[in-house]
Amino acid sequence: MTQVRLEEILSQEQISNNELAEILGDMFVSFSKHLKDLKNQLSSLSEELDDLKKEIQAIEDQSKLGFGIILEDEED
Repeated sequence: MTQVRLEEILSQEQISNNELAEILGDMFVSFSKHLKDLKNQLSSLSEELDDLKKEIQAIEDQSKLGFGIILEDEED
């Protein structure tokens, strides 16, 4: 639905059931498209977050190779 069509409908004294259905139908289609876009963005962010977690884990694993914690120090 175009803005012109919406303004045309809203400028009338009475809105028919068909015109109301037209407005609601377009709203549902618009909401559906926006929700699909949001879902895709969330999926993309989730994948990026998983990649970052893997990179952080790899850095942590590499840093553990050269360093250790001495729990007890043996005396000579």
